[in-house]
Amino acid sequence: MLNLIVVKIMNRACWCGNTDLVKWNDVYYRCRDCETLISCYAFCAELDGLFVPEDEKQSLYGEKYWREEKLKEYRKMQCEDLEDAFLLHYRERAGLWLSAILQHFLPPATVLEVGCGLGSLTRWMQDLGYDTQALELSRQWTEHLRHEVGIRVDTHPLNALQPGERQVDAVILMDVIEHIADPMAFMQDISSRLKEDGILCLQTPRYPENTSFLQLKKITDRFVRHLNAHEHLVLFSSAALEKLARESGFVHAVRYPALGVDDMFYIFSRKPLKQYTTSQIKKTFMAFPERITAYAAYVNYRQFVALQRRNAALMNIIQGISDAARGSSPAITGDSVSSTVRPHPLPTDFAAQDVEKLLYIRLDGIGDS
Repeated sequence: MLNLIVVKIMNRACWCGNTDLVKWNDVYYRCRDCETLISCYAFCAELDGLFVPEDEKQSLYGEKYWREEKLKEYRKMQCEDLEDAFLLHYRERAGLWLSAILQHFLPPATVLEVGCGLGSLTRWMQDLGYDTQALELSRQWTEHLRHEVGIRVDTHPLNALQPGERQVDAVILMDVIEHIADPMAFMQDISSRLKEDGILCLQTPRYPENTSFLQLKKITDRFVRHLNAHEHLVLFSSAALEKLARESGFVHAVRYPALGVDDMFYIFSRKPLKQYTTSQIKKTFMAFPERITAYAAYVNYRQFVALQRRNAALMNIIQGISDAARGSSPAITGDSVSSTVRPHPLPTDFAAQDVEKLLYIRLDGIGDS
């Protein structure tokens, strides 16, 4: 166990200014004004949530955070070591985020990722031709990222833009803002580092607003796994996060699917977002030989995701056929064509030829293989 010194704060105010908080469970309070959960714990010396550890061995975000604490989580996902975790992160999370990012800003845009973690997203964007820079908190972990992952990364918390520092085209915050005790001040620092037309990419856990702890626990809601009050100081509902963004000047927002239903992923901006077509994206990368391999990996990821979705649709079809063969009533919808026959709800973009390709049969009922 990490030797953490914590202070219990019984009368915390929400980031929105509301001080009339109600107890949500033993360690969180709920703001009824904006639907944010506020942890009742904060660190004595690390009240802002992000810091440069003075003692790598004792600090929460020191050398043990990734090599021991986070690795325990990844081992539950069949990862033997951090190299496996990097590949898993690269294959699932980084690819998902890139699918949204590429639609709105392209190389050679300047990018700052705050709290880059395993470094997979920064590395992929670097290989795609973005001008990347990352921030992390542990000096030892930063050295690992520099030498083993090969990214540009510094060891310090995010502060407001300092004289002589450049503004960037995009700031990336993936699973970071929930660790920040004062998210409004943090967002102001983010805003100072962005160009006027810059964008903010942000993912964080999603609190299902207006729900009690007992309700979520009863249905074993995935959000419950985020209730780590020592680390997750603020947990937002979607309405609360959008309010925070607006009050920080980010009046434009697009919400994209996150990997888990208990997360939310947004792209925010102060000015209307640019929208690039698939053709424009492809030309941007194919014009530079050094970017082609990284772009091919992205294309492969997209094709893999599309195949997963089609396979899921196919499994639903097969299940419906199986239910019908057993004489049970499949749970399908649609207008009945007779008292005994009902059409199966194929996805709108799923043609009969797709079924044929996936099942390897001819539509006249004579099998090809």
